[in-house]
Amino acid sequence: MAELCMAGIEGERYRCRSGRYDELQVAVDTREDATAPSGHSISGRVMTAEGVALDGVMIVATPERLRGERIANVGTLRFWTVTNSLGAYALSGLPEGEYMIRSGAHGSYQSARYTARTGVDYADLVVRRDAAAVVEGLVLTAKGEPLEGVTVLPILLGQPSALTGDDGRFRIRVNLKPAVESFALRFQRPGFLEQSNEVQLGNFANTADAMVKVIMHPVESWTSLSGIVYSDSGEPLPGRKVELRPIAAKRTYTATTDHDGKYTFPIVEAPDEYRLMVLGGGDHKDYRQALNLTADMTEFDVVVESYEFGALTGQLVNPNGVPVPDFDLVLRNVASRHPNAMVSTDALGNFEIDTAPAGRLVVASQSTPSMLVQGLQLRPGDKLHLPLVLDLGEHEIRGVVVD
Repeated sequence: MAELCMAGIEGERYRCRSGRYDELQVAVDTREDATAPSGHSISGRVMTAEGVALDGVMIVATPERLRGERIANVGTLRFWTVTNSLGAYALSGLPEGEYMIRSGAHGSYQSARYTARTGVDYADLVVRRDAAAVVEGLVLTAKGEPLEGVTVLPILLGQPSALTGDDGRFRIRVNLKPAVESFALRFQRPGFLEQSNEVQLGNFANTADAMVKVIMHPVESWTSLSGIVYSDSGEPLPGRKVELRPIAAKRTYTATTDHDGKYTFPIVEAPDEYRLMVLGGGDHKDYRQALNLTADMTEFDVVVESYEFGALTGQLVNPNGVPVPDFDLVLRNVASRHPNAMVSTDALGNFEIDTAPAGRLVVASQSTPSMLVQGLQLRPGDKLHLPLVLDLGEHEIRGVVVD
């Protein structure tokens, strides 16, 4: 049973009632005249990287370990408050334990987090501004004409791309970490040589819009390459990813087979040396082939080898023999780039994969801590039992990684 109270902006309690709740949120009253509740506390300040205190920042504390016991669902109990004019905050009346302290996004400042223990640690949070650069530019042909339909792609993970308009111009916003001082833009268009330009922007906290001018040259000699991907039984394979990578260049051409198993690369620079790869998926091996592509070479069919299957069972325990439940594992045959199967251990630490691809296998963890098992060999039709011991260690190292 718990008493749930809704809290106003200033922290006052109202509409209290007792009952059972799936989720409990606790508002901490930070007024100076408030009576300090019993329990433990965590306090700290929120400051910018320049040392400026921030007022009115939401602070949320989520318990990660209470009285030495890890709780099953850390999201069911939260404590919150806001910083005062000095950037200070205090969370009182907390059950003894370890908490994740997180600041909410505040204006142009990013969220920050810190792990702290009640009555022991100060949880000072240093927040940084969102850093973004807006890059505008113009893409022209070698004759000085605007080039439409050029893909502008930042070489940074998770960034959106842009296309040039009929005037050859583009505008793209790139989110950056504060310590970054430069990044590269990649320019791609079928029939033209790929171009990369480095953008130097210095201090991104005060970044002005950057201008980029790019000249793209046409491919002097090219061909179109297409083909059909078959299984070794002669059936077309739809939905398979096909990659064509120049050995001496960074760009990779990609295509996906249609319902008839056909792939097409409309414009490919030739002559040149390439490496063709077809991802076989969970039931076929990956295919790799070196190609010396010439201007008159337009078709290349592929036959990928099917897997034979066996079964894999196992149990995951700790060094004391206690089962480790709800632990995620992935299985990959070394003939495939991507995992062939994924499985989670049950309440007794057991796992089973009925259709495991025969051959050399690798088992790795998706959960924490990381684990990798190599050197497994599964014959077609066999059933392999794999007992696994996971040493979680006597101590747990926790921390926060910052720029």
